[in-house]
Amino acid sequence: MTKSKRRMATRKTCQVRILTWNVENLFHPETGGPRHDYTPDSGWTLTRYHEKISRLAEAISVMMQRTGSRTPFIIGLTEVENLRVVSDLLAKLPERFDVAIDQAFQHAFHDAVIIYDRDFLTLEQCTYHATFRRHEKGDVVQADFRLGKEKGRLSVFCCHLKARPDNQYYTAMYRQAVCDNLQNLVWRLHRGHQVQEQIRHMTSDAEKPKGLVLDQNIVMMGDFNDEPFSPSITDYLMATYDKHYVATQQDVAKVALYNCAWEGLQERRPGSLYYEHSLTTKWSMLDHIIISPHLLHVDSSMRYVPASFEVIQDVSADCHGRPFACVSYGGDGEREWHDGYSDHFPVGIALEYDV
Repeated sequence: MTKSKRRMATRKTCQVRILTWNVENLFHPETGGPRHDYTPDSGWTLTRYHEKISRLAEAISVMMQRTGSRTPFIIGLTEVENLRVVSDLLAKLPERFDVAIDQAFQHAFHDAVIIYDRDFLTLEQCTYHATFRRHEKGDVVQADFRLGKEKGRLSVFCCHLKARPDNQYYTAMYRQAVCDNLQNLVWRLHRGHQVQEQIRHMTSDAEKPKGLVLDQNIVMMGDFNDEPFSPSITDYLMATYDKHYVATQQDVAKVALYNCAWEGLQERRPGSLYYEHSLTTKWSMLDHIIISPHLLHVDSSMRYVPASFEVIQDVSADCHGRPFACVSYGGDGEREWHDGYSDHFPVGIALEYDV
């Protein structure tokens, strides 16, 4: 038995669960949300709002109970108005949960937030990144945590990219721009800008590095509003299904990432969203969890649990096994309210770390 295998056989480990869920316009009735149409006049009453909060909290609690009380969770939520509605949700969850806050965030609409288990995770900092300054929100929220025996660093990004209407190509450039920005953030976390600067002053090709040191633990998640095979994901974010390529890459200009969502495309219901009017399959995998190369190595102190990606379809499904949305629109365009959860299913993965 090799030294590496002996160490793996004797290590003590725990898991951390990473979830992301688009919770479908979680807006407060007093403000109406960023669209200003979720108001009591439209039927979105305080009673309906608080009932939805309770249903979401119950669904999250069920997902937590399945893994045991000692498993920490990091949850990225999207379509969330602000910290006020997050506070209402946290009041229904175990007291150990908290929200990552960027004190410099100025806008009324957060959109993406990260909640976490503060009993197991130490939050170092939280930062919102804006790709488009004209939109009054952050495209991406980043939270940096410490956990495990060696207090390993885990950087978690949560994002909500621009929705695609019937003509998805009309808004494709917005999603591509945010994905390009995400790739740049990952590249910088791997000190890519420093390596590029070093190369500029090197005269010999022999001494120039062939690749970056891929030693960062990074998870990117959220509602990307594109499929795993869409150009925004594959060509701009550089996220792929090819684990071997990601784990063995040599490049100084980019960091290829592994998109765990590919693991869900062969299921009977291959997606996190159901759209009745799609021309082919009715299911779309718009919610992704994407990881950095270091998390693919079995001898890392923190690593991805293979094949752990799942679309959690049973805690918030309707009677047809589809996401149980809170709102639908009749043939006349009139809004109808339901006692549902969201038009998206949550998706999750597991990471393992040494303790």
